[in-house]
Amino acid sequence: MKNDTFKHILGGGNLPLSILCLILIFFYNASFFGGDLLVSFWSAHQASLIEGSFYNQLIESWNLRGFGYKFIIYLNYKLINPWLNMFESPNVFNHVYRAFHSLFFLTTLFSGSFLLKNRFAEFSINQNKLLLASVIIFFSASFLMIGQPEEYAFIFTIWYLVFGITKNKILNWLSGLFVFVLFSLKVTTVGFLVFPASIFLYHRKKVNFNILFISGIAGVLLTAFFYFTLLKPDLKDVLEASLFQKSGILSQIMLKSFESRFSEFWIYDSFLYLGICISFLSFLYFFRIKQILIAFCFLSVSFVIFYQNKFFPYHFILFYPLAIYSIYNILLSSEKLTIILLVISLFFYFDIYYHGLDDKPKYNNIKGSSSYNWQFNYQFRFDIAQALKKEIKNPNEPLLFLTEGGINYFLPNPSYSRYFYPLPLQRIALNSKLKETAVYKNTLISFFNYKGEYVVWQPDWFNLDNFPQLKEYLFNNYEEVYSYRNYQQMKLLKRKKI
Repeated sequence: MKNDTFKHILGGGNLPLSILCLILIFFYNASFFGGDLLVSFWSAHQASLIEGSFYNQLIESWNLRGFGYKFIIYLNYKLINPWLNMFESPNVFNHVYRAFHSLFFLTTLFSGSFLLKNRFAEFSINQNKLLLASVIIFFSASFLMIGQPEEYAFIFTIWYLVFGITKNKILNWLSGLFVFVLFSLKVTTVGFLVFPASIFLYHRKKVNFNILFISGIAGVLLTAFFYFTLLKPDLKDVLEASLFQKSGILSQIMLKSFESRFSEFWIYDSFLYLGICISFLSFLYFFRIKQILIAFCFLSVSFVIFYQNKFFPYHFILFYPLAIYSIYNILLSSEKLTIILLVISLFFYFDIYYHGLDDKPKYNNIKGSSSYNWQFNYQFRFDIAQALKKEIKNPNEPLLFLTEGGINYFLPNPSYSRYFYPLPLQRIALNSKLKETAVYKNTLISFFNYKGEYVVWQPDWFNLDNFPQLKEYLFNNYEEVYSYRNYQQMKLLKRKKI
């Protein structure tokens, strides 16, 4: 039977939904990098400056993310930067990466759909509606969620499902590799495993369950082998990251934080918020095994989110599969209900995108909000970086950064410290136990040994009052030559002439 997926998706009753998808894809690619992605690409730049093999570059660089994620960002950097320099054309670089990233997801979606084209009927799935639901959820993400490890984990989860559901036994045996891939991106992204595991278990008579089970166990053993041998330094970084984030600590404050964050989450992604709410309602019905598995998935990913103790918008990407299932069921329901719910979500999406919740000027009279603040956030860092370049002049001079890392994206200068946004020190305000760790002590000692010409300091983020001796050292040896405060404060300190 001829595969006419595109024809069906773009025609008939699906045309309005296809237009919605095109709108979301456009705005997904139009926004700028959030702070985490700025940091990640600069980390790739820092890695490229390290001597040694490709493996050594990734191990020695630091990004508060896993080896697998560093590899993906490094690969993107190496593919784009030779012909489009990140520091000379940062805005264009941003959009080219988004285009590549979008293409990667769409290729995954439609390739997977093609490989499983004969399986959709067996699983009683409307292929076109599922594709539309997936595109809606993925491309409605805010700038804070794009390019995060969780987003890549979602894409690789799709591949895990494709390898597991296909009748090709070779792919079935290889499916366990995605256990290692998901763990390597970021430890908490293993939470995505509950979805293929639940689907394979529920449809165990329709898939090669024994092969998938053995392959999954092999994937766990493979992960353990690599992380206790070649990737042992990365495992050390992972354990330290849990200290920086104060993960796994349940408290009343944490619960209040979750309540506050989730109640405002519609700001960041109204479509995903709709999907999460519907999936929450659906798991309340325990009348059939399917609902029990939905409840298991919902509670499992909720635990992973709670464990991280931060509730950043990208943490909720773990709900993508459940949200897609919810939106898919909406698309299968009455046409009127579909239009009403999606139009409401689209209204909130555009309202937040253009106006936000806070109409006060933030930076250079740019009006932003607590959600789509990428414009003034990005522009502020860009403008400050241009001012710093005029003062520093030498792009190859290592600098000591006491900043949150976002400004590095616009500066080619290497970092004196491996921790180019020094969480081992900055996070003592969150977790005082850090003072007892080797990473804290070694980082602090290295800062006292810094003899470079410049220090880039962000007082709002790195409070020197928490480090009296370091403050005294810096103020005795450096003087302020540049300072700017608007949205945030940034200072450039230069070594005093003797």
